[in-house]
Amino acid sequence: MDFYRKVSFIAIIVVLLILVAGPFLFKFYPNFEKGEVQCESEGGHYSFEGRDIRVYDDRIELVGVWGILDSGKPRRILIQTKGRLCVIAESNAD
Repeated sequence: MDFYRKVSFIAIIVVLLILVAGPFLFKFYPNFEKGEVQCESEGGHYSFEGRDIRVYDDRIELVGVWGILDSGKPRRILIQTKGRLCVIAESNAD
């Protein structure tokens, strides 16, 4: 009977640790299927339209077209957001 007590005690401790440490280890960041990202910069503001928008602590990643340079070819764009105000407008229209 002592073995089962030890195992259940260890299981309870593990569950409590996961419940307490989980939010710190696995931060939740929203993802958007499609939309527009607008950010401020020193020279004004810029915006990107794209899909598969992923928001992280210090950056935003999306698949979109980068102006004239890409000539319409979509690619992954990384936007550094540290110290900048950025807004994401989600678009559900196809």
